[in-house]
Amino acid sequence: MLFEGSHQYDGSLYLDKNDANDANNPVKISSYGTGKATISSGLSDGLMAYNTAGIVIDHLIFAGNATTTNKNSGINFYNDLPGDIKLNSVKITNCEIFGYRDSGIVIGSWNKNSGFNDVLIENNKVHDILDAGISSYGEFSGSKIGYAHSNIIVRSCEVFNIPGYKKNPENNSGNGIVLSDVQHSVIEYCTAYNSGSGNSFSGGGPVGIWYWDADQVTIQHNEVYGMQSGSNKDGGGFDLDGGVTNGIMQYNYSHDNEGAGYLIGQFGGARPMNNITVRYNISENDAATNGGSVYLFNGEGIYKMKNIIVHNNTLVLTIPGYA
Repeated sequence: MLFEGSHQYDGSLYLDKNDANDANNPVKISSYGTGKATISSGLSDGLMAYNTAGIVIDHLIFAGNATTTNKNSGINFYNDLPGDIKLNSVKITNCEIFGYRDSGIVIGSWNKNSGFNDVLIENNKVHDILDAGISSYGEFSGSKIGYAHSNIIVRSCEVFNIPGYKKNPENNSGNGIVLSDVQHSVIEYCTAYNSGSGNSFSGGGPVGIWYWDADQVTIQHNEVYGMQSGSNKDGGGFDLDGGVTNGIMQYNYSHDNEGAGYLIGQFGGARPMNNITVRYNISENDAATNGGSVYLFNGEGIYKMKNIIVHNNTLVLTIPGYA
């Protein structure tokens, strides 16, 4: 499915289980000619893929009409099939997404461990989204065995101007990239900045790039700056949060954020946290109002956090009035 570049198309795209679903022969949705075509979706999702995969989305612009009126997402993949079915192969590359309330790009599911496998989100610009730039989620349970999604790579994406808002039920809002219910995943070479100012949840604030409820995940070679909290908590650069196991944060640059450059946090009801490594990162002028440059939080008792290793990080803090 090809759209002529530099032209605008009003409406939204919808695919279901009768479309695509062949990882070896994927459906490609892209532009041809000069420039990117714009999908102007008004109040709807820009593209909704329901219980289907085997899809390549490339070289397009998805524009909602405004974060205050469009209550949906730019690109939305959702799986609620019974039987712990993982749908294979999603590629979202070289796109620009803006003007939506929920997420710019979201990989979601809500039926035990059904979800998506082999997801590449690369070289996208996501901005002026109200809640989250790039996200994944599944049906959360602190006692669940397994994960909804696997093999998600987020690479070389730019995410900015994600202010956040008061959500119902209350939760933090204004995150740059936040992935959950995923196993085997990497976020790398991304930049997230100038977000979080509209978060109004007193229990916690947003973070630039983070995982929670995830296993065998890595955050590396990214930059986060200008994150705000909207409260007296969080608003930091990077985070491995509740229920993460076998997680690594390395070679990242966090600077000029309200909260900690690097957070390791465990919340009540999450799966136990184990084997976390934070190394070779730089934090510069972080923790302007909240926490320290590296911050460890445990709301569930020490027995729920094990093997937390922090080493060889560089922390720089400029004190006003001192050279």
